[in-house]
Amino acid sequence: MSELAYLNIESLYDDLQKRYPSGQDVGTDNYLRCYAAIKDLQNTFVVRSPIDFRLTLDYDNQNIDCDRDPEFVANYFNFEGLGALMFGPRTYLFSETPLTVTQQPAYFHDTPYSEGYFGVTASFDISKWFRPNMCALLNKDLRDTSKGFEVKRGDPLYYLKFNTEESVEVVNFSMNDRLLKYSQDCHTLKNTVLNQRLAKVYDMFMHRNYNKKIMKEIRKEL
Repeated sequence: MSELAYLNIESLYDDLQKRYPSGQDVGTDNYLRCYAAIKDLQNTFVVRSPIDFRLTLDYDNQNIDCDRDPEFVANYFNFEGLGALMFGPRTYLFSETPLTVTQQPAYFHDTPYSEGYFGVTASFDISKWFRPNMCALLNKDLRDTSKGFEVKRGDPLYYLKFNTEESVEVVNFSMNDRLLKYSQDCHTLKNTVLNQRLAKVYDMFMHRNYNKKIMKEIRKEL
């Protein structure tokens, strides 16, 4: 996909303040001023779809019927069995210092897939692992083998929560061939060395100095 199409991730707190301006409702105002909530909301970011698409999934035949060309569909979507569906955009994150990020369902938004799917949650340390976050869903009813939904550009897909008490500054960088290669190494390791815990793959990553190699390439692409 063209890099020009991507939409910047946005603080969930900023998004809520736009949708619920101060003075409309005392309960909402009190929540958005609550110190117990503010830090979580400020360090949670919304990932939105950069494209429109419409699709129907036939799980029995492992087929995707989509209004996009076949090559795009092959690269953008992945689904296995009756349960899981993943699709882009791919969001690559990296930090020079230890920082765990959690992917979360978009619980403050109406999502285009919510009728048939649950959004999933997972966490990893983005200073010790480099693989893309994608919208990941679980089928609500495994007996329902044909499902579809429509996504519009700008629709919220999932959240990324940065688990830190510090304020987060997000700096965009472009991907290059070396960064894609390092990410692919992480992404495909599970198919090469089976059943590895995160602590083990972090050790493998750091032992090969991937953190330094990745940061070197990111600085070129800022």
